[in-house]
Amino acid sequence: MSVPLHMTKEGLPVGVQFMSAKGREDLLFQMAGLLEETDDWIDVKKNGIY
Repeated sequence: MSVPLHMTKEGLPVGVQFMSAKGREDLLFQMAGLLEETDDWIDVKKNGIY
């Protein structure tokens, strides 16, 4: 899964890609849920880019 975890000086999102073992997509969904709850999550829809 690719998630935006950083912003450039120009305000563009920088994505980080995470991978899991085949058949373990549940781990990616868990990680995505945890990231959304942290201050490290960048919600690109809220900062006017999209």
